[in-house]
Amino acid sequence: MGSLFQLLSNGIVLGTLFGHMAVSPHASSFFTFVTAHTSVELTAVVVAGAAGLRMGWGLIDTQGQSRPASLRREATRALPALGASVVLFVLAAFVEGFISASALPYWAKASVAILSALLIAAFLSLGGRGGNRRSGAG
Repeated sequence: MGSLFQLLSNGIVLGTLFGHMAVSPHASSFFTFVTAHTSVELTAVVVAGAAGLRMGWGLIDTQGQSRPASLRREATRALPALGASVVLFVLAAFVEGFISASALPYWAKASVAILSALLIAAFLSLGGRGGNRRSGAG
């Protein structure tokens, strides 16, 4: 429940913030700043949330194991997603610190965002999920 609550809460807060800023006199500055790192950072949030949901589901569907054993099993299975989330957060922080906050023109920041989104999509579509999904490994 915690992961689901956090994902919904983040969605509400970010939606409210972006909606408010869209009609603000500072909209241009805000969107110029967030454009470059948003695709990476939001992907990291979703991946971390999915890992948390997986662990939480292990407490509900124990598959005959004790709850602590089921949680350990699902936490182990969620580790690759958590690791990927950490890498994405570090990358987003780097982009935010050195590109988003820079004086680069908007087209350059938008190019970073598009390239980041394409790289993430390519990673996921070309097998970035790991393991053999049919056999249940990974």
